[in-house]
Amino acid sequence: MKQRVKLAQALVHDPKLVLLDEPTNGLDPVGRDEMLGLIRRVWTDFGISVLVTSHLLGELERTCDHVVVIDGGRLLRSSSTSDFTRTTTTLAVEVTDSDEHPDGTAALRTALTAAGVTLHPGVEEGLPAPATSCSWRPRGRRRTTSCATPSPVSASAWSAWSSAATTSPRSSARRPPRRPRRTRRCRPDEHPDPQPSQAAPDTTRIHNIGYRSYDGPRLGRAYARRSLFSQSLRGAYGLGRSAKSKVLPMLLAGVMCVPALIIVAVAVATKQSRLSIEYTQYAIFLQVVIGIYLASQAPQSVSRDLRFRTVPLYFSRPIERADYVLAKYGAMASALFILTAVPLLIMWIGSMLAKMDFAEQTKMFGQGLVSVALLSLLFGGIGLVMAALTPRRGFGVAAVIAVLTISYGAVSTLMGIAYATENQGAIEWLGLFSPITLIDGVQTAFLGAPPMFPELGGPGAGVGVVYLLVVLALIAGSYGILMRRYRKVGL
Repeated sequence: MKQRVKLAQALVHDPKLVLLDEPTNGLDPVGRDEMLGLIRRVWTDFGISVLVTSHLLGELERTCDHVVVIDGGRLLRSSSTSDFTRTTTTLAVEVTDSDEHPDGTAALRTALTAAGVTLHPGVEEGLPAPATSCSWRPRGRRRTTSCATPSPVSASAWSAWSSAATTSPRSSARRPPRRPRRTRRCRPDEHPDPQPSQAAPDTTRIHNIGYRSYDGPRLGRAYARRSLFSQSLRGAYGLGRSAKSKVLPMLLAGVMCVPALIIVAVAVATKQSRLSIEYTQYAIFLQVVIGIYLASQAPQSVSRDLRFRTVPLYFSRPIERADYVLAKYGAMASALFILTAVPLLIMWIGSMLAKMDFAEQTKMFGQGLVSVALLSLLFGGIGLVMAALTPRRGFGVAAVIAVLTISYGAVSTLMGIAYATENQGAIEWLGLFSPITLIDGVQTAFLGAPPMFPELGGPGAGVGVVYLLVVLALIAGSYGILMRRYRKVGL
């Protein structure tokens, strides 16, 4: 069950390549067969490439199309599975010693001699002797015997080998008496002449090319950072993900644009001289939609990497901690800016269609872009911090919504109480404790925007400086917390 869960975790991101190390380790025969079937389906049903490492060649034959053999860090052979499993005139036998046969090679040699097979010593790096004979060479406790008898192997010879080589339980489990499928010594498909002088030469060679350095172009950290930024930005709108992942972000983007389209339609139809809503007020009025979008996409951006421990893969090379944080922060802020700036662009285009004053509308449109850019940086940092501190996606969603809504509700209530008690001085400072009122205070003080609550008034220029400093401090603090959060990630 654990292997299946791990396989599901590897596939949940819809990757292009999955690495599996001994995927059937510890499974019973039934579980082994089911796991091998699942691995095969990963490619056939989902189109995901799979790289399997295993010492069980039978499993590789069932799941893989290409096999690479490595021994002691050296490449021995790399070819398709069909090349490994084709029938040849060479039989490779791995012999192990046992208590009954301390010298397994001697027991095998005796059995083969009794079966009428001629034996002679082999060469360490050479080829086996001509047909109808076998070469053997000791290699530590394990010895390899290559028989060049014509295929198929006679029943008597195979029975003799079986009785000698399967006396050890280990050999019996690892080498069942059936048609051999793999060999490192190959001969042509034609049956050789039984006479030694007319044996066909071997045409297969194994070349160890060793480690070869990469001489191609190296794209570097900047390219990796841009790639991570692009991937994260696309993921914030479900691009490159499943169809279900696109529903919510695209729906929220549409909800953000619908009021702008209605405002433009009314302005064009009634030939208004001004839009019914200021550019700087639009994001404030639709803060609920922005909060839901941030709560749904910020955990998707970072919490899954933390939960499934994939962040160390990013930091292996060449991306560093600062690159990861910058890419994720920039992608989240850019996604929020697109979400909030597109409706403003629709309103500006509608104002031009309604033949409103170009200079005035362009100026207010620019002020609105500055406002939503500051909002995107602030909200993006807060959302990523909440998601990074709560790896569980559900907890991240709840944390982001709580920070945005509870703080705004509490500040609005306290402002109402202060207004009712005629404590006007406290109203300006209460706005410092909510992200949305911070943005409202900055744009009221410096962009000439009307305050969120006209009857309460907005901060003046002096208090506005404090608002701006608090916003910048929160943005820098969010970046610093993210850098610290990923300092020992994965350890």
